[in-house]
Order: sequence, then structure tokens, then C-alpha cells
Amino acid sequence: MFIFYSTLILFLLPISFIDLDTKLILNVLTFPGIIIGVVLSLCLKETSVYQSLLGLILGGGFLWLLGIIGEFLFKKESMGAGDVKLGAMIGVFLGPEVIIALFLAFFLAFPVIALGLVAKKIKLDSTVPFGPFIALGAILIVFFGQTLYGFYFNLIG
Repeated sequence: MFIFYSTLILFLLPISFIDLDTKLILNVLTFPGIIIGVVLSLCLKETSVYQSLLGLILGGGFLWLLGIIGEFLFKKESMGAGDVKLGAMIGVFLGPEVIIALFLAFFLAFPVIALGLVAKKIKLDSTVPFGPFIALGAILIVFFGQTLYGFYFNLIG
């Protein structure tokens, strides 16, 4: 599993920095990440290809749907195709837990964007690179997933 999750993180780091710099998430990173993730899930007994493919559909599909809803509401693109492909790539590695990672991404992005708006560093019509937040959500699930689940269930239970 070390190799599996290390591979994910090795893809997430350059994707995040490139997105911060250029506001682009490159296919040259996400597509190989998807393929390598599926191949690794075939090779490892701890993962299942079914879970990986389900994660791909959930991660990419959820962000794609949010993009459509956002475009309808705001009359402009609100979620780039690169973010959708990144969500799909992360889904291959995390399986259905990709939804929790995406929730964390939005939870982490909200205060940063709100503070940027208040400080007038971000304008309402600005584009904000969301890839680093998605990556951070995934990394938090990899390292602290069980702890976060325990915290959440103690909070509501």
C-alpha cells in the first residue's frame, strides 16, 4: 500500500504546483495517473479494481456534475475539466472515499477563498485553482482517513 499511495502523492505534488502556477491540470499527468492507479489496483491484494473504477466514476462524475450545476447557476465555467479528471484520478486510488476527499477539498477551500475575498486578493469573477485543495483532501484521507472518520462519527454520535 505504501507504493500505491506514494504513487498517488507523486502525481498530486506536480499537479498542485502546476495548477497554482498556470491554473491548468494537465492530461499528461492525470491520464497516466489513472492508468497506473488501475494497474496497481490489479496487482495489489488490498485493493480491488471494482473499487478503483467506482472511485473513478464517483470522483470525476461528482465534479463534472458540480461543474454543470455551477455553470447553470453562475452562467460561466465553475469547474474546469482538469479538476474533473483529477477527481477521477484520485478516485482510482481512493475508491468511494474520493467523495470524502472532495468534501474536505471544498471545506478547506471555502475559508481560503472567503479570506481572499475579504482581503480583496480574490475577486468574485476570479478563477481559483482548485486542484491543490482536491490534492490536499486526498492526502488527508491517505494519512488521516481513519482518524477523521472517528472524529466525525464521535461528533454526530
